[in-house]
Amino acid sequence: MENNLNIIEYAFDKPETRAKKRIGPHPENIINFIFGILLGDSHAERRLYRSKNGDINGSTRITLQQEDSNIEYLMKCWKILSKRGYCSKKKPILRTKIVKKGKIRRIIRINTWSFTSFNYIHELFYIDGVKRVPKNIEEYLTPEVLAHWIMCDGSKVSSGIKLCTNSFIYEDLELLCRVLEKKYKLDSSIQKT
Repeated sequence: MENNLNIIEYAFDKPETRAKKRIGPHPENIINFIFGILLGDSHAERRLYRSKNGDINGSTRITLQQEDSNIEYLMKCWKILSKRGYCSKKKPILRTKIVKKGKIRRIIRINTWSFTSFNYIHELFYIDGVKRVPKNIEEYLTPEVLAHWIMCDGSKVSSGIKLCTNSFIYEDLELLCRVLEKKYKLDSSIQKT
């Protein structure tokens, strides 16, 4: 029986596996991880392809990118995903990128494989191509999701923890504040930086 479980768990572990065959099921800790990093800087990319009969289908992959200052967390993320067959087993490479005003940034990026069963996550987080906080985020904001969000996009400040939420509109931030208060009794405020 255990061998069958391993086959199911790693059935989509090969890069050449077509996305339409990568359908899960996904363990709760993987879904929690994805929701947590999507509340941070990560993004879900919808990839479309045309089937043999002409239908347009799609799949979604999750991309996590961090600077080298957060390399320890990122490598832990890669181990979580690669061990369970969600991304390449090839260790991510630290790359140098020149950004505005010639500043050099060192980054690492991890892409999951594309899964048709991640499409619902893309639909929750994206409206007309713009990343938003899902209206039903309360259902998904578990302690594990909150922990990944903090590790991915949080920093300690004298008054507690600051979560960078620059990619969301004000209405989404108000929703997050209400949910954090309701579910966890966390006092939060929106501050422009």
